[in-house]
Amino acid sequence: MNVTLDGKRSSVTIDGKDVLFNVVAGGTWTASGTWTIPAVTLGGTVALNGKVFNAGAGKLIVNTTGIVYNGGIEIVGTANIYGPSLMLTHSDTTVSVNDFVGVIYFEGYDSNVAPALQHMGYIAVQNSSIGDCTEATKASISLFNAGTTNEAVTISGAGALWSDLSVDTLTYKASGTQVVGARVVDVKIDDSINAGTWDATTAGVLEACRDALVTHGLVAAS
Repeated sequence: MNVTLDGKRSSVTIDGKDVLFNVVAGGTWTASGTWTIPAVTLGGTVALNGKVFNAGAGKLIVNTTGIVYNGGIEIVGTANIYGPSLMLTHSDTTVSVNDFVGVIYFEGYDSNVAPALQHMGYIAVQNSSIGDCTEATKASISLFNAGTTNEAVTISGAGALWSDLSVDTLTYKASGTQVVGARVVDVKIDDSINAGTWDATTAGVLEACRDALVTHGLVAAS
């Protein structure tokens, strides 16, 4: 059966199915009950107008075959000084210390005979205090190490930084003068080296070491 609607010719087959071809639709569509849409190919921009995608208990997945910055999700924003943003909101109002506020996961396959999808790492923000006016959080970076997830770096809301490696095996690289906030040893050191006790070369080395200790806040100058 052929039907002409507003000058547009459509085909309608009623044999247990309702099928429309080449239909031009407009206005506001109202669904009676749940409207299940099959796989569709979009031919234009979908305007959400502040509405919400609800994935229920599942995931909202965006597949792409693009590489580097041509793949994945791009958010374009026109806000004056802020630009686009990504907000992760934990909407549960019953919270506890160490609850995750938000997590960004990174997944990839290993090179087993039967490759397995692994959590290669994640960046997380957790509650460390939840009291009114005392709220505090910490952020951590966890990465795969020797086949297991390891919390490699943690930073507190107050700015304290922890690394999982011990100081004697960890290499810190810094440019410029680095000043430690609190002295490790609360002692004072002489302002000058007694040149009469040491030869000139040794005295020069000792004075350089003294200056470095004072500059980096490890000891206090007298």
